[in-house]
Amino acid sequence: GIIFISNYALSRNQKFEKKSIVIHHGVDRSFFKRKISSVLSYSKENPLKIVYPSSFFKYKNHNIILDSLNGLPNNIYIELTLVGDLRTANKRLIKKFECFNRENINIKLINELSHFDLNIIYENADVGLFASKCENLPNILLEMISKGLPIISSNYGSNTEVLGLKGFYFKMNDAKDLENKILTIYKSDKLRNQLSENNYVISRNYDWNETTKKTINYIKSLPVSYLHVFT
Repeated sequence: GIIFISNYALSRNQKFEKKSIVIHHGVDRSFFKRKISSVLSYSKENPLKIVYPSSFFKYKNHNIILDSLNGLPNNIYIELTLVGDLRTANKRLIKKFECFNRENINIKLINELSHFDLNIIYENADVGLFASKCENLPNILLEMISKGLPIISSNYGSNTEVLGLKGFYFKMNDAKDLENKILTIYKSDKLRNQLSENNYVISRNYDWNETTKKTINYIKSLPVSYLHVFT
């Protein structure tokens, strides 16, 4: 028997479909606290705070993010916080960060954080961003929806599985589309609040207690011949 953590992962390994099951990860309970924002609009003094925690490998799409920010009008004020292991960033990407110069856009690079400190970053953010184009079941998305953050996500397979039909997506290799999505979410408090509510409801499907129960029940359901690895 094989346990896959997402339907997307299973779809990439269909030869195992008859002897497998999909059981999603859960989310640490400390993340379950929805932030309800009362901000109606943003300004130079109060920019839209976007957070994107991830490594800096190429598939995480930071180049697309920088290109999209560079296309925004000068009256759109953004503070982007990127959290991750800076050792995974190549020299060209670091140089691109260093050369980025827009008065209305502030980019913060933060090296790896503990879960406790990352939780604080989430609580201070207005919007989550997830631009990756290669995931099985992204823990970052699960954490952000459990905080009730409105999210702009790439339309990659496993991301759409988590956020569903009501997710707010951009075409994963299209900087102009991401730019437009940032503008839309910047200007609409109604959209931000709706996405926040939708995402928090979805997060309730990712509970470690349920994950544990399903895993144990699945193992118990397997023929004895499958269980020799556990004895």
